[in-house]
Amino acid sequence: MRSVAKISTFILLFHSLISYSQKQADRWYFGQNAGLDFSAGTPEVIQNSNMIAESGCTTISDSAGNLFFYSNGINVWNRQHQILPNGDSLKGSSGINQNSLFIPWPGKDSLCYLFTIDSSGFYYSLINGQLHNGMGDIIIQNSKIRESVTDKITACRHCNSFDTWVIVTAKDSASFYSYLITENGLSQVPTVSHTGIHILSELGYMKASPSGDKLVLPLNSTTALFAVFDFDNLTGLVSNPMVVPKSELSYAYGAEFSPDSKVLYISTGGQHFSLLQYDLSKTSQQDFVNSVIILAAENQYALQLANDGKIYVAHENESCLGVINFPSILGSDCQYKANAVDLSGNQCQMGLPNFNQSYFNKPVITVSNSCLGDTTRFVFDYNINIDSVQWDFGFNFPVMNQIYPFEEGIVLSEPGQYKIQLKYFHCGIVDSVVQTATIFDLPAIDLGNDTSLFAGNSITLDAGNDMDHYCWNTGSDDRYLTVLTNGIYYAEVTKNNCISTDSIQIRIIPSAVELPNAFSPNGDNVNEIFKPIVLGKISEFQFTIYNRFGERIFLSNDYLQGWDGNFKGRPCHTETYLWEISYHVMDPGYPSLIKQNGTIHLLR
Repeated sequence: MRSVAKISTFILLFHSLISYSQKQADRWYFGQNAGLDFSAGTPEVIQNSNMIAESGCTTISDSAGNLFFYSNGINVWNRQHQILPNGDSLKGSSGINQNSLFIPWPGKDSLCYLFTIDSSGFYYSLINGQLHNGMGDIIIQNSKIRESVTDKITACRHCNSFDTWVIVTAKDSASFYSYLITENGLSQVPTVSHTGIHILSELGYMKASPSGDKLVLPLNSTTALFAVFDFDNLTGLVSNPMVVPKSELSYAYGAEFSPDSKVLYISTGGQHFSLLQYDLSKTSQQDFVNSVIILAAENQYALQLANDGKIYVAHENESCLGVINFPSILGSDCQYKANAVDLSGNQCQMGLPNFNQSYFNKPVITVSNSCLGDTTRFVFDYNINIDSVQWDFGFNFPVMNQIYPFEEGIVLSEPGQYKIQLKYFHCGIVDSVVQTATIFDLPAIDLGNDTSLFAGNSITLDAGNDMDHYCWNTGSDDRYLTVLTNGIYYAEVTKNNCISTDSIQIRIIPSAVELPNAFSPNGDNVNEIFKPIVLGKISEFQFTIYNRFGERIFLSNDYLQGWDGNFKGRPCHTETYLWEISYHVMDPGYPSLIKQNGTIHLLR
């Protein structure tokens, strides 16, 4: 008896075809001459930095991942690690957490803004990367944008995937200022949002989510630790604060989102150092607060997402970084590891480089029920000012246009890989996704037909080879199960998150025919004949004996006739012989045909 259950969910990550390049965040410079290069996919130590950054710093590379500039907010270095002409004395205080941020001018590859913050206000400098033989020069220095801002600055892409929002907060107020940079440059008339949350603290990092729909801001007031806000990347408006209360004498410092913008991480200091995780799918404030998980309690400061999809953790005054390996996974399965990246003697301080957070944007297509025969569901849970999407599954499946929620279910007829094409329309543009989904065949399991055993015998059941997991109703998790007693036995096997089950009934029955294990045809009229002892009514009886060479030496269809130990009129040698019998028992409780075998010892 066989049945199947199919359970499978996996995530498809994709890179949108947008004007942003993750390569622009390939190289990191921070701390005391520390650096990392992510261009090969994993962080490799860089030993050529000339920068010391107590906390705030920023780095920018070109679209191919080649170093462009790096800065501690006061000086700017080029790719030859020289300070640019006019690249010193910038308005970015060394003691400020987020004192600087590079933002390329949209559509002008050679021009790059450097935003800085110090106690006197919010500034920008403009760098022309083509000057001085491609080493760059600052052509506008320390142009004040506004006064009285907190020590925090972050950025994300506009809904049109081309322009960029730069966001700061007003000091001693409840206001956010969102500045838009377009192909025409920086608009100094910001979108102003009054959230009702008074911002007092200078401590900690503000971050936009990679998807551009959330902001997190440390509050560090007497009652509040931090707040999460909605951000509209079309208008620049900040709204709907969700405040996490403070429960002890601690402060929020580092903040970061997972690549899919579904999980939030906060580092705290003060009375206790903690690394906290929150579930952003919890929409009520209390549920969000209650979702907290403490991952670690040690030296943790800035948190920064990288191109490899991992979040790196600053350890102050140590020559290493911590890492959250799988930040989109809730709980300890995110696999935080302290002291994971050795900086080869260079020291980390409190800060890590500040980037446009949209460089790390990785929307997801969630695929569930990916086993053959399922209705496989595809969900594009990404509703950031998206008007509609088009799904194209190929293989003669039609294209579907939908509004949110963006999901579709189809039954795919064969196991294997299927190419999925998705177009999503937003703000007058189209972004495209091409991704491969795998449909898995069901694992094969066959325990065999229901079986009867004679008392004292056993049978070994086999649930199949190369499964990810086995589960028998006896509690065993092994591939094989040896059965000695009556019962129904079933096994569940899992492979690629697809599940199959099978069952078998084993019945223990009394033997209808028994045979001895030795006889001695030596002429003393004792135990001279080897023959079966029949305990019931049988029919269609057959009795065969073989020698050790497989040669048949005796055959009879009469259970009253036994073997006298001779073959072709001559006595057989003293040794062990194989016997086989088959018969029908004239009783409905027995199988239709019974076969038995064993050995007999001939003694002289």
